[in-house]
Amino acid sequence: MSLACVVLAAGLGKRMYSSLPKVLHRIHDTPMLHYVLQTVHELNPEKIIIVIGKHGKALKESVESDMKSRRRKHRIAFAYQNTAKGTAHALLKASPGLKGFKGTVLVMNGDTPLISLKTLKKIISLHKQKKDIISLLTFQTHEPQSYGRIIRDRGGHVLSIIEERDATASQKKIKEVNSGVYVMETEALPLLKKIEMNKSKGEYYLTDIVSIARKRGIKTNAYRSGSEEECAGVNTREDLEKARRFMKEKIINKWIQRGANFIDTSSVFLSPEVTIGRGTTVYPNVHLEGNTKIGRQCTIYPNVRILNSTIEYGALIKD
Repeated sequence: MSLACVVLAAGLGKRMYSSLPKVLHRIHDTPMLHYVLQTVHELNPEKIIIVIGKHGKALKESVESDMKSRRRKHRIAFAYQNTAKGTAHALLKASPGLKGFKGTVLVMNGDTPLISLKTLKKIISLHKQKKDIISLLTFQTHEPQSYGRIIRDRGGHVLSIIEERDATASQKKIKEVNSGVYVMETEALPLLKKIEMNKSKGEYYLTDIVSIARKRGIKTNAYRSGSEEECAGVNTREDLEKARRFMKEKIINKWIQRGANFIDTSSVFLSPEVTIGRGTTVYPNVHLEGNTKIGRQCTIYPNVRILNSTIEYGALIKD
């Protein structure tokens, strides 16, 4: 399967109240954008294009540094959206980088660090099985504010996506929302030029591609395959803290399932790249960071911080 990926990362992130680009805010010492790219790399796409904007230099330097440190083989291209004119305009800026490419394009946002490889593989697989031209990933939430609502007909077929600011009172009650993950064939890309500017926001919404495709008889589907925790975008400091908590729980549970013991999971911090051997016990207030490797049958007592280190089999690390 020919696959390309476009990551939209040009947003200013005004609600973060920071001079740092939104997608470079860190979760467990790693920028959000890097988590997205790590997952994308595992799909082994032919092309990866990142759309960057006002803070393009900082983003490019960050990505290139991460690529070098991880010795990534994929080449990443950058497209520039110098003026923030919306997600459809951003994807349009990436289109020249797809010249000559024929196949499937995965489009996603750089502020969704928790999206899993399993979920992305599933939406791509459904897209192929159903022979869709455009597919989108949706999820259910009890708090749909700020998300585009998924509008379906009585038969369950997707008709359109309505943004919060444009939704009616009844549409705002819809709990199925857009994740910002799209899978589309390259033949759908010319539809970007058919999208009109949303007058209330002064932007071109990528969400409008759904209704345009439907009206033209282009096969389009929406799949409710993602969870709220992994699909939710990070737009505020509060969202960032929620993402940190969710990722921490996910990392710790992985090592519990592999035989590690934790006396108090609420007070332990683990970086995503840490490994812990079976039978090891970790006491409260322990921080294991960076590329740390803990062997089997170790005991790590309270108030310890271990960074970029290897702890051998059976070691006892005292308070």
